[in-house]
Amino acid sequence: MRQELLEKIEKHLGLLPASHKELEEINQDQEVLDNASLMKDFMMAIEAHGNNALKEDMRSWDLELQAESPKKDQQGQRAPKDEEAPASIPKAVLEQYFAPNPSYEINMVAAMRGASLDLLFPANGFEWTQPITNFVFTDQLLEGSKYRIENNQSKVLQEGELYSDEEQKIEFNLSEQHPGRYYLKFFNDRDTKILCFFIQKDLLPE
Repeated sequence: MRQELLEKIEKHLGLLPASHKELEEINQDQEVLDNASLMKDFMMAIEAHGNNALKEDMRSWDLELQAESPKKDQQGQRAPKDEEAPASIPKAVLEQYFAPNPSYEINMVAAMRGASLDLLFPANGFEWTQPITNFVFTDQLLEGSKYRIENNQSKVLQEGELYSDEEQKIEFNLSEQHPGRYYLKFFNDRDTKILCFFIQKDLLPE
Protein backbone atom coordinates (compact mmCIF):
# COMPACT_ATOMS: atom_id res chain seq x y z
CA MET A 1 0.00 0.00 0.00
CA ARG A 2 1.23 3.49 -0.77
CA GLN A 3 2.64 5.27 2.27
CA GLU A 4 0.53 8.35 1.54
CA LEU A 5 -2.70 6.32 1.48
CA LEU A 6 -1.82 4.49 4.69
CA GLU A 7 -1.17 7.78 6.48
CA LYS A 8 -4.53 9.13 5.31
CA ILE A 9 -6.28 6.01 6.63
CA GLU A 10 -4.57 6.35 10.00
CA LYS A 11 -5.58 10.03 10.19
CA HIS A 12 -9.15 9.09 9.28
CA LEU A 13 -9.15 6.52 12.11
CA GLY A 14 -7.62 9.00 14.57
CA LEU A 15 -4.32 7.15 14.83
CA LEU A 16 -2.35 10.14 13.57
CA PRO A 17 -2.97 13.85 14.23
CA ALA A 18 -4.62 15.86 11.46
CA SER A 19 -5.98 19.35 11.03
CA HIS A 20 -9.67 19.99 10.50
CA LYS A 21 -9.02 20.88 6.86
CA GLU A 22 -7.04 17.67 6.31
CA LEU A 23 -9.84 15.57 7.80
CA GLU A 24 -12.43 17.21 5.57
CA GLU A 25 -10.40 16.30 2.49
CA ILE A 26 -9.59 12.79 3.74
CA ASN A 27 -13.22 12.03 4.60
CA GLN A 28 -14.17 12.75 0.98
CA ASP A 29 -11.53 10.39 -0.42
CA GLN A 30 -13.37 7.22 -1.50
CA GLU A 31 -10.21 5.13 -1.61
CA VAL A 32 -9.55 5.96 2.04
CA LEU A 33 -13.13 5.14 3.05
CA ASP A 34 -13.04 1.83 1.14
CA ASN A 35 -9.94 0.65 3.02
CA ALA A 36 -10.64 2.16 6.45
CA SER A 37 -13.23 -0.49 7.32
CA LEU A 38 -10.73 -3.26 6.67
CA MET A 39 -8.15 -1.54 8.83
CA LYS A 40 -10.68 -1.31 11.67
CA ASP A 41 -11.33 -5.05 11.45
CA PHE A 42 -7.61 -5.69 11.48
CA MET A 43 -7.15 -3.57 14.59
CA MET A 44 -10.05 -5.34 16.31
CA ALA A 45 -8.39 -8.67 15.60
CA ILE A 46 -5.14 -7.37 17.06
CA GLU A 47 -6.84 -6.30 20.27
CA ALA A 48 -8.77 -9.56 20.50
CA HIS A 49 -5.63 -11.66 20.20
CA GLY A 50 -3.19 -9.39 22.04
CA ASN A 51 -0.70 -9.82 19.23
CA ASN A 52 1.83 -6.96 19.46
CA ALA A 53 3.82 -8.37 16.57
CA LEU A 54 0.89 -7.68 14.27
CA LYS A 55 0.76 -4.08 15.46
CA GLU A 56 4.40 -3.60 14.60
CA ASP A 57 3.81 -5.06 11.14
CA MET A 58 0.73 -2.97 10.35
CA ARG A 59 2.54 -0.57 8.04
CA SER A 60 3.93 -3.42 5.96
CA TRP A 61 0.63 -5.25 5.75
CA ASP A 62 -0.14 -4.83 2.06
CA LEU A 63 -1.19 -8.25 0.77
CA GLU A 64 -4.16 -8.51 3.11
CA LEU A 65 -5.57 -5.22 1.85
CA GLN A 66 -5.01 -6.29 -1.75
CA ALA A 67 -6.98 -9.45 -1.04
CA GLU A 68 -9.82 -7.39 0.38
CA SER A 69 -9.87 -4.64 -2.26
CA PRO A 70 -9.85 -6.15 -5.78
CA LYS A 71 -6.85 -5.13 -7.84
CA LYS A 72 -7.25 -2.82 -10.78
CA ASP A 73 -5.54 -3.23 -14.10
CA GLN A 74 -3.98 -0.43 -16.09
CA GLN A 75 -7.40 0.62 -17.41
CA GLY A 76 -8.77 0.87 -13.89
CA GLN A 77 -10.92 -2.24 -14.15
CA ARG A 78 -11.29 -4.82 -11.38
CA ALA A 79 -9.00 -7.81 -11.74
CA PRO A 80 -10.51 -11.32 -11.79
CA LYS A 81 -10.95 -12.81 -8.34
CA ASP A 82 -8.38 -15.55 -8.99
CA GLU A 83 -5.70 -12.86 -9.30
CA GLU A 84 -6.24 -11.78 -5.72
CA ALA A 85 -4.31 -13.22 -2.79
CA PRO A 86 -6.83 -14.27 -0.11
CA ALA A 87 -4.36 -16.73 1.41
CA SER A 88 -2.26 -13.76 2.52
CA ILE A 89 -4.86 -12.64 5.07
CA PRO A 90 -3.40 -13.09 8.57
CA LYS A 91 -4.92 -15.91 10.60
CA ALA A 92 -6.03 -13.50 13.34
CA VAL A 93 -8.03 -11.51 10.80
CA LEU A 94 -9.60 -14.65 9.32
CA GLU A 95 -10.64 -15.73 12.81
CA GLN A 96 -12.34 -12.35 13.20
CA TYR A 97 -14.09 -12.66 9.83
CA PHE A 98 -15.34 -16.21 10.48
CA ALA A 99 -16.28 -15.79 14.14
CA PRO A 100 -19.93 -16.66 14.87
CA ASN A 101 -22.23 -13.93 16.12
CA PRO A 102 -23.39 -15.27 19.52
CA SER A 103 -26.80 -13.59 19.52
CA TYR A 104 -27.63 -14.93 16.05
CA GLU A 105 -26.37 -18.42 16.82
CA ILE A 106 -28.51 -18.60 19.96
CA ASN A 107 -31.65 -17.45 18.14
CA MET A 108 -31.00 -19.32 14.90
CA VAL A 109 -32.74 -22.59 15.82
CA ALA A 110 -35.91 -20.91 17.02
CA ALA A 111 -35.89 -18.51 14.09
CA MET A 112 -35.70 -21.40 11.61
CA ARG A 113 -39.08 -22.77 12.69
CA GLY A 114 -41.16 -20.10 10.96
CA ALA A 115 -43.94 -21.90 9.10
CA SER A 116 -44.44 -19.09 6.60
CA LEU A 117 -40.75 -19.12 5.70
CA ASP A 118 -40.05 -22.84 5.40
CA LEU A 119 -36.92 -23.05 3.23
CA LEU A 120 -36.10 -26.15 1.18
CA PHE A 121 -32.84 -24.96 -0.35
CA PRO A 122 -30.08 -24.07 0.39
CA ALA A 123 -29.32 -25.49 3.82
CA ASN A 124 -28.05 -23.50 6.76
CA GLY A 125 -24.27 -23.02 6.54
CA PHE A 126 -24.13 -23.00 2.73
CA GLU A 127 -21.31 -21.33 0.79
CA TRP A 128 -22.35 -18.42 -1.44
CA THR A 129 -20.25 -18.90 -4.58
CA GLN A 130 -22.18 -17.21 -7.41
CA PRO A 131 -23.44 -13.62 -7.73
CA ILE A 132 -27.04 -14.89 -7.92
CA THR A 133 -28.31 -17.63 -5.62
CA ASN A 134 -31.70 -19.36 -5.75
CA PHE A 135 -33.71 -19.84 -2.57
CA VAL A 136 -36.59 -22.32 -2.71
CA PHE A 137 -39.41 -22.22 -0.16
CA THR A 138 -42.10 -24.85 0.44
CA ASP A 139 -44.91 -22.43 -0.31
CA GLN A 140 -45.59 -18.98 -1.65
CA LEU A 141 -44.34 -16.23 0.63
CA LEU A 142 -46.61 -13.82 2.42
CA GLU A 143 -46.97 -10.39 0.92
CA GLY A 144 -44.43 -7.99 2.41
CA SER A 145 -41.76 -10.63 3.07
CA LYS A 146 -38.23 -9.23 3.04
CA TYR A 147 -34.61 -10.28 3.38
CA ARG A 148 -31.50 -8.77 4.94
CA ILE A 149 -27.83 -9.75 4.62
CA GLU A 150 -25.48 -8.90 7.49
CA ASN A 151 -21.88 -9.68 8.34
CA ASN A 152 -20.89 -11.32 11.61
CA GLN A 153 -20.64 -7.89 13.24
CA SER A 154 -24.35 -7.23 12.54
CA LYS A 155 -23.56 -4.67 9.85
CA VAL A 156 -26.33 -4.56 7.22
CA LEU A 157 -24.82 -5.13 3.77
CA GLN A 158 -27.94 -5.52 1.67
CA GLU A 159 -31.70 -5.75 2.08
CA GLY A 160 -34.75 -5.91 -0.10
CA GLU A 161 -38.25 -7.21 -0.69
CA LEU A 162 -39.18 -10.72 -1.78
CA TYR A 163 -41.76 -11.81 -4.33
CA SER A 164 -44.64 -14.06 -3.33
CA ASP A 165 -43.29 -16.97 -5.41
CA GLU A 166 -41.79 -20.11 -3.86
CA GLU A 167 -38.46 -19.51 -5.63
CA GLN A 168 -36.48 -16.35 -4.98
CA LYS A 169 -33.31 -15.13 -6.70
CA ILE A 170 -31.03 -12.86 -4.67
CA GLU A 171 -28.05 -11.10 -6.23
CA PHE A 172 -25.12 -10.34 -3.93
CA ASN A 173 -21.86 -8.74 -5.08
CA LEU A 174 -19.26 -11.16 -3.71
CA SER A 175 -16.33 -9.11 -5.07
CA GLU A 176 -17.08 -6.39 -2.52
CA GLN A 177 -17.02 -8.77 0.46
CA HIS A 178 -14.16 -10.41 2.29
CA PRO A 179 -14.03 -14.12 3.19
CA GLY A 180 -16.00 -14.90 6.30
CA ARG A 181 -19.26 -15.80 8.04
CA TYR A 182 -22.44 -13.92 7.13
CA TYR A 183 -26.09 -14.06 8.09
CA LEU A 184 -29.21 -13.97 5.92
CA LYS A 185 -32.54 -13.08 7.49
CA PHE A 186 -35.94 -13.72 5.92
CA PHE A 187 -38.81 -12.08 7.74
CA ASN A 188 -42.42 -10.96 7.52
CA ASP A 189 -45.17 -9.95 9.93
CA ARG A 190 -45.46 -13.52 11.25
CA ASP A 191 -42.06 -15.19 11.22
CA THR A 192 -38.29 -14.74 11.00
CA LYS A 193 -35.75 -17.19 9.62
CA ILE A 194 -32.00 -16.77 10.08
CA LEU A 195 -29.42 -18.60 7.99
CA CYS A 196 -25.66 -18.60 8.28
CA PHE A 197 -23.61 -18.66 5.08
CA PHE A 198 -19.95 -18.37 4.13
CA ILE A 199 -17.83 -16.67 1.50
CA GLN A 200 -14.65 -18.57 0.59
CA LYS A 201 -15.35 -21.21 3.21
CA ASP A 202 -12.07 -22.95 2.40
CA LEU A 203 -10.31 -20.17 4.34
CA LEU A 204 -12.24 -21.00 7.55
CA PRO A 205 -9.55 -21.32 10.26
CA GLU A 206 -9.28 -24.72 11.89
